[in-house]
Amino acid sequence: MSIDSAMRISVGGMNRQADTLDQIAQNVAVGTTVGRETYDAGDDMVNMDLAEHNFKANFRVFQIADETMAEIINMKR
Repeated sequence: MSIDSAMRISVGGMNRQADTLDQIAQNVAVGTTVGRETYDAGDDMVNMDLAEHNFKANFRVFQIADETMAEIINMKR
C-alpha cells in the first residue's frame, strides 16, 4: 500500500465516523423530543464511543503516513 493510498483511506474512514456521529446526534435529538418516552440512548452512546475510537485510529494512520512522507522527503534532500 502506498503512503498516498493510506492517507486517502484514513481520510475516508474519518469522514465515515463523522457521518456516524452526525447520525447519532440526530437520533439523540429525535429520541429526546418531548412526548417520546421509549428512547434508550444506550446503543447510541456505545456507537458514539466506537465512532470516536475509529476516528482516532484513522487519524493516527494519517499521522504516521504524513510523518513517513516527511521522512522520505527529508532523505532526498
